[in-house]
Amino acid sequence: MASIKTAELKNGTRRYRVRVRVNGQSDSATFRRKDVAERWAARSEERMILTGQASVEQARARTFPEMVDLYRKQVLSRKALNTQTVQWQQLEFWRRLFADQKLSEVTTALIAEGKAVLAPRAATTINSYLAALSHCYSMAVKEWGWVPDNPVRNVWRLPQPRARTRFLSTEERGALLFYARLAPCPYVYPIVVVVLSTGPRKQEIRRLEWRQYNHERGEIYLEETKNEDPRTVRLFGHAREVMADLYRKRQPGARHVFPSPHDPGRPVDFRYSWEQALERAAIENFCFHDLRHSAASYLAMQGATLTDIKEILGHRTIVTTQKYTHLTRSHTDAVVERTTRAIF
Repeated sequence: MASIKTAELKNGTRRYRVRVRVNGQSDSATFRRKDVAERWAARSEERMILTGQASVEQARARTFPEMVDLYRKQVLSRKALNTQTVQWQQLEFWRRLFADQKLSEVTTALIAEGKAVLAPRAATTINSYLAALSHCYSMAVKEWGWVPDNPVRNVWRLPQPRARTRFLSTEERGALLFYARLAPCPYVYPIVVVVLSTGPRKQEIRRLEWRQYNHERGEIYLEETKNEDPRTVRLFGHAREVMADLYRKRQPGARHVFPSPHDPGRPVDFRYSWEQALERAAIENFCFHDLRHSAASYLAMQGATLTDIKEILGHRTIVTTQKYTHLTRSHTDAVVERTTRAIF
């Protein structure tokens, strides 16, 4: 079905905005003449109808595992390594669930039943399983023409709890840093210092290589990030001193900043030492990712704006950063107060 809307510009000329939607497929364009817009709409509808018919035939011929396998090969293999690991497991769950079925047989109702199988898991986890499958279907609809529409789109997502913003108190931070120095793994302390200073994610810091570190400028270039947007973070003070010390002590030809003691060609696994430091510091309900929340919280409490925090932590949208709004409020209150005193 096509719809045409007319918009009048400031100079008096008109533009015709066309939107066509047929069986889950959609397209839009803008034209100067209405007759051209109408012809484009008619051709687009015809094309979508033919494409839909072809995709119905493909859905009857193709199997669900075929779709997942092609997605893994063409799409998932190009994502960040940590994303590949997580989504491979998620897609494997769906692949096993619908191992013997054609794409035409996998309906919204069946996927909803699969969601129920995931029920013991947290709502956030279940929704991420659905998101991974939904993107797989989006590729099958838009690029491969294997299915006429995306059945995951109509599956209800579970309400998620408010975003976690656990951060270290002053006393907890001091205790953690003290016991991190005493941890069996010598890299726990520098990792904690750098993360508290600049907020990289666990895999971003764990897989850090020396080629990503600029010693002269004290900068770290994070290239394999969760949202696949590279960013550069600048080190100051103690964090820069810690990295400079590691730089001076690095082995000739070393690749990883934090190498495994058993295999220097691989990054270190510091989980045991990290958990031991937490236990000895008597810090409860705290995970490694909360160091990143701590870094953001400290920035907010020191007067950083949400935009500042977004850029430093590498959030793709400001929505993710808004969980720290309550911590920036005192800073914005002070700004308003100073402005009011200056103008009245």
